[in-house]
Amino acid sequence: MRYETEPKRVFSAYSGYIDVEARHLFFYFFESRRNPDADDVVFWTNGGPGASSSMGLFMELGPCRPTSANTTETNPWS
Repeated sequence: MRYETEPKRVFSAYSGYIDVEARHLFFYFFESRRNPDADDVVFWTNGGPGASSSMGLFMELGPCRPTSANTTETNPWS
């Protein structure tokens, strides 16, 4: 997806790896849009061994999701 102009920033996002023994677990972290210093943190995974959690991130629980118009919309429930 390419933007004609820079989108308005509505949340802070981070990504990286967490090393657990011989495994490298990739993560996305999105700060709360309401009160990042006081709100709880939720750790969510779906799928199983070898399955990606990307569908849950991009289509269900993430801070924004794609639309049929080839844009994104804010997910008010994330």
